[in-house]
Amino acid sequence: MRIKLLKGLINLIAKIVYWLKRHNGIKDNIKLIIAAIQAPIIFIAFLAAKLDIHSDNIWLVGEMGVDAKDNGFAFYRYLKREHPKINAVYYINDSFIAAEKVKELGETVKTNSFNHMKLIFKADYIIATHDQYPLPWKKFNWREFKKLYGWLNPDLKFVFLQHGVMLSDAKENANYKRTNFDYFVTTAEREYKEISAPVFGYPHGNVIKTGISRYDRLYELRNTNVKRQIILSPTWRQYLADVSEAEFIESNYYKHIESFINNMDFLNFLEEQNVELLFLPPHREIQKFLHLFHTNSNKVKLLNVDTIDVQDVLLESGVMITDYSSISMDFGYLRKPVVYYQYDQKEFKKGHYKTSYYTFEKDGFGPIIKDELNLINQVKKIILNDFQMEEFYQKRSIDFFDLRDAQNSQRLFNILEKRAD
Repeated sequence: MRIKLLKGLINLIAKIVYWLKRHNGIKDNIKLIIAAIQAPIIFIAFLAAKLDIHSDNIWLVGEMGVDAKDNGFAFYRYLKREHPKINAVYYINDSFIAAEKVKELGETVKTNSFNHMKLIFKADYIIATHDQYPLPWKKFNWREFKKLYGWLNPDLKFVFLQHGVMLSDAKENANYKRTNFDYFVTTAEREYKEISAPVFGYPHGNVIKTGISRYDRLYELRNTNVKRQIILSPTWRQYLADVSEAEFIESNYYKHIESFINNMDFLNFLEEQNVELLFLPPHREIQKFLHLFHTNSNKVKLLNVDTIDVQDVLLESGVMITDYSSISMDFGYLRKPVVYYQYDQKEFKKGHYKTSYYTFEKDGFGPIIKDELNLINQVKKIILNDFQMEEFYQKRSIDFFDLRDAQNSQRLFNILEKRAD
């Protein structure tokens, strides 16, 4: 009886948390309170920073504090190779594998350590793919820090690198009132115009079009020889946040993917054609459930994002199967075939995706499929066509990506350097 009551209480709390996540006004006010409560440690870190004799003018760079695979690491690598005089520091937890490759390039600080706290007050820039993880305090974002504590380092600017190209309607979550970003990095002209629109509320000059840093390497290595492999990269679902493993296994999401990676007709085809299927969900909320997926085929590999280089997988793969993930933009940028497996369109749009300047129907880089049989037939067709992207979708890629070179990091650096001077 007690166990049943405890489970019921846990489920109730999870539902309350989920509800709060969906109501920005309440959530943001709670974050302000959380930020205010942490004032003592924040002021101690500020005083310690003032007493620290180490240099100021730091560019603090990073991602989620545990990884180095996205635009944060790409820009940090660029700074260390091309502008070593910039005092760039990367925040990352030492216990994660990625920390070693960052340390080979330059200085790091342990995420959420006291040294991390001090650097906030010695930095000119925070340059990050997210706006919570760069701050070494609990459960609030850049907006709350700037409102309550910005006066402690009034010259500090936040550069939002993004972790992809923004596709859906983000006015509710990414408007200036909610973010207070000093620079919002965009990649394509249409994306730039969308976020520069008055409804987002960004001051003139805050939205910049430089291209995201990780695309520099994609462009340089775009002619990498393609292996006979498929990458399956579906995004997450908000309704799966904080669910138990038992609940996850019962989800529509799990059942569709598990069914596809175990479809015998498709597995036999992969054997015949000597093609591998790599299951790589890019979102950490799904990665934590990766061990629940099973396959008996040696042609199917389940990949952990912490142990592989995602860009290498993208460069080497011949076709991508995704649903709504912005990782499809990377593949479209490379002008490789994409298939969108959107079996839950209505459900997903209700909870996640709101149509904006970009739609998968009019702008996507491949066909939209809603059932497993047609998905398999479409992927077979692409493989038998030697992994070639149809001309129709190639034109869409050319039209969308007006910036296509290896100068994205350089363009961003030029803007930041000019302001720093």
